[in-house]
Amino acid sequence: MAKRAARIASLSGALVTGLILAAAPAAYADSAGAYAGHDWNARASASVTSAVVVHVHALDKGTPDRIICWGELCEGKKKGGTYRCTSGGAQHNTWTPLDWGGRKVWVADECVDFGRVA
Repeated sequence: MAKRAARIASLSGALVTGLILAAAPAAYADSAGAYAGHDWNARASASVTSAVVVHVHALDKGTPDRIICWGELCEGKKKGGTYRCTSGGAQHNTWTPLDWGGRKVWVADECVDFGRVA
């Protein structure tokens, strides 16, 4: 009886996982990531004074032109240093982690777009 209950629990977990994946937005069907219509930087930490780890080109204008998110659905956003996306524009302070070859890097997330990149 205990084996049967364990098997049912295992199958239920697999079913729930399958339903979650099936319900995920199409934008995340493959790898989710960041890109933009302009050049941007990914930094070592969530601050504009942090070292630039990689300079990213505008979408389809050079390599690299996109970076996948650290988390599957680009989760892990945090508050960090303040920044402006344009000169004189509004100030923001939220940053999202990205995966640059296994290294966690940070992007000023109000300055880029997120969606399927691979």
